[in-house]
Amino acid sequence: MRPARTDRIAGRTSCPTDGTSCSPFAAKSLTTVVFTLPNLPGSLFRALSVFALRDIDVTKIESRPIPGRPWEYLFYLDLAAGAHELRASRALTHLAEFAPSSKTLGSYPSVLGAAPRSQAGAPSLETAAQ
Repeated sequence: MRPARTDRIAGRTSCPTDGTSCSPFAAKSLTTVVFTLPNLPGSLFRALSVFALRDIDVTKIESRPIPGRPWEYLFYLDLAAGAHELRASRALTHLAEFAPSSKTLGSYPSVLGAAPRSQAGAPSLETAAQ
């Protein structure tokens, strides 16, 4: 049996070509979500806590102003969990309870099927520059 090959350009792992199937969720998944919050003290804290309480790592967070609505923002999050996972599904349901608008943009396998590295395992700036 031939092992799965890895594309050198994008670092993606593809399924073996021997006819065996591979699940799209077999590897670690990432999920991208977008939502809005009311301009109230602690609203971002409450939004992020739904993931922290379920041990879901937020690997990326961005905010973009909403045109024509001062002090209101769209938040984009990447989560180290697939939307198909029970803990992620419950977190997203909990988020929808107080976010006026929320949408899951999609779940996809992370690069090489591994979850993103934590800060403790990340290379130092000197190592990265070499």
